[in-house]
Amino acid sequence: MRVWNREGLAAPIATPRLRLWPLGPEHAEALFPLLRQPRVYDWISMRQPESVSALARRWGELRQEGAGEREEYFFGWAAQRISDGAWLGALDADVRADGVASNVGYWFGPDFWGQGYASEALTALAHHLDAHGAHEQRAAVTRGNDASMRVLERAGFVRGRVLPDNDVVGGRLVDDVEFVRYRAASGGLCLLRARPDETRCVADILSEAAAWLRAGGREMWLPEEVAVERVAADVTAGWFHFIERAGDKLGVVKIQYDDPWFWPDVAAGESVFLHQGHSTLSHGRCCTNPEQGETPLSPNK
Repeated sequence: MRVWNREGLAAPIATPRLRLWPLGPEHAEALFPLLRQPRVYDWISMRQPESVSALARRWGELRQEGAGEREEYFFGWAAQRISDGAWLGALDADVRADGVASNVGYWFGPDFWGQGYASEALTALAHHLDAHGAHEQRAAVTRGNDASMRVLERAGFVRGRVLPDNDVVGGRLVDDVEFVRYRAASGGLCLLRARPDETRCVADILSEAAAWLRAGGREMWLPEEVAVERVAADVTAGWFHFIERAGDKLGVVKIQYDDPWFWPDVAAGESVFLHQGHSTLSHGRCCTNPEQGETPLSPNK
């Protein structure tokens, strides 16, 4: 039984500064000049188009991949700036009939890098895929492309395994890092990276966990270990993530990709370590709206 809305996916997406239009041959002329800029291909394996007509033909073929009965469908969007109508780049995803979106990706012209457009567009696309039933989204980023990794994390993707020799960029084999975002399969829950200005909320949740454990006779964290001053550096480093549903912060977990203190023999990037996980649902409340009747996450260290 289909669990996603294929027709709804092929629709425009609005953000505060952008409009994302379903990608088609009509966008070839506007986006072709951006795709002729060599810097676009610094981190991706996409080929430069030979001509506007070749690009239009290719995008026309890809649009057909979103139609008919298939196991996997291609969807793309052209990004246009609202203020002046400028075309900035494009986003795409391959979505399986079971609602798993793979190869979620984007590219923007170099003139539009570093202005938050990629984060804004990809976050909107991730929510759009969520809303139309894509319960799992996957993306792969060339190892070393830290800027794109930050964009994915801002959009709610969580870094996972390294994929050795997974792609060819600039004529050479490169490793990719896989990023995953989950939604419906986990009851609408998703992981979102905590921002530095949310440090106090992280500390409050951890302090509540420490007090709850202490009241039950289990001393796991001392108050000073979960104070704002102690967790601030880890939040800034991007390790803490909120467990959220519909904007409500239900819990927090620290995700590390190396752990020299407890696991000094494990090379960085080969494993994922979860620390200081706690759900506020164990107390029947969350950071915003109350949620009752849920199974709490067990605090762990």
